[in-house]
Amino acid sequence: MPNPQVYIDIVGGIEGPSVYINDIRVAGPKPWAGGALLHHFLVDVKDIEDALKGSNRSVATCIVCSEPLDAGACKNRRCRAFVQD
Repeated sequence: MPNPQVYIDIVGGIEGPSVYINDIRVAGPKPWAGGALLHHFLVDVKDIEDALKGSNRSVATCIVCSEPLDAGACKNRRCRAFVQD
């Protein structure tokens, strides 16, 4: 059985671009004066689920003690290092 898929569209409008999944706007302004289809993608639902789970991303860690970061600060009470971008 093939993986379920959804359509993801990027629509350009006067107020800026918006993102639609299966014809439902999920991000960006509503294109009130209509809009132009900029990109049209057919995506596996599993790829979206993996992206939401963060399976392809590593967790940011402190460069001093290697503990996970929370909003740029180390969670380790003894370390309390801050990360600068």
